[in-house]
Amino acid sequence: MDRHTSGDATCPEGTNDSGCEVVIGAPRRALDDVRDTGGSVVVPMIPTPRKPVRDPARAAVVLRHARLRSDGGPQFCQPSRAETAGVAPRRQGTRTDGKVIYPDRESAEQAGREFESLGSQPMRSYRCNRSNHGHYHLTRDTTALARRVDLTARIPQQRSA
Repeated sequence: MDRHTSGDATCPEGTNDSGCEVVIGAPRRALDDVRDTGGSVVVPMIPTPRKPVRDPARAAVVLRHARLRSDGGPQFCQPSRAETAGVAPRRQGTRTDGKVIYPDRESAEQAGREFESLGSQPMRSYRCNRSNHGHYHLTRDTTALARRVDLTARIPQQRSA
């Protein structure tokens, strides 16, 4: 029995429960769940985004400067194959950490400047510890924030008599 065309473990072939109906356009339970709905009509899976993009301007900055996957989305940092296999020691957790990969320092710094112009805190680029070939990430620049605070503290305030 081919599970891609004749049912799966949660909804066996020939069952017509309300939980097993196929609705065109409805999200599926499993990514590889493609079923035959009777004849030879295969219902296509329509992917839905995990989270909506909160700010299209920031999304445009990421897409302009980040390393992109083959589907056009930004690439995120993941453990190396050696870390996953246990050959090399893990530097961070076992999954992706959600950090966008920038291919070089210049593109990361340019993205940081554009994020600042959109109202974010100061950003700085750094080389990733997981990287063998040298990719970069962005983080908040706390020294720039401290400089801004020091500047306001150094400006003398007028005293009233």
